[in-house]
Amino acid sequence: MPCGMTRTNALLSAVLIATLAACGRDPAIPSSARDLAMEQVGFGTYRSTQFMEKARLIIHDQQTWQQAWAKIDSQSEPPATDFETQMIVLAAMGSRTHGGFTIALNDIAATRDTLYVSVLETSPGGTDCVYSALLVAPVALTRVERVDDSVQFLEHTQTTTNCR
Repeated sequence: MPCGMTRTNALLSAVLIATLAACGRDPAIPSSARDLAMEQVGFGTYRSTQFMEKARLIIHDQQTWQQAWAKIDSQSEPPATDFETQMIVLAAMGSRTHGGFTIALNDIAATRDTLYVSVLETSPGGTDCVYSALLVAPVALTRVERVDDSVQFLEHTQTTTNCR
């Protein structure tokens, strides 16, 4: 159990994560919010990047997209995006000392004035977990319809205790 997390908080977190997995909708998103279709960009999730610090980005322009993409893949051009009608949502976990860490964008929805982005960070924690000894910096990204509203990232974490 992570430091500062009570058994009650751990149980509530597990229930929330199970709800996300079963329903696909983050319960913290208002029911009036409209789901935005998420389109995979490149591989969708990248394990080894140059995003060494945690980051949450909404990218509305080509210059910012090129700068962010250079931290993901400096050998290629970023996937084409029409920033008049689309935007990129990026969540970076920051550097980790070994493999087994993942990050995912689970749900994106919008109300009249707020964009909600549900982010799930998963860490290995079981004694049966086997992972690489390589430094990783996981990043998840997706392309969605452009929304210029305020953004609320809904942060969720889980620890994988059974890696088999």
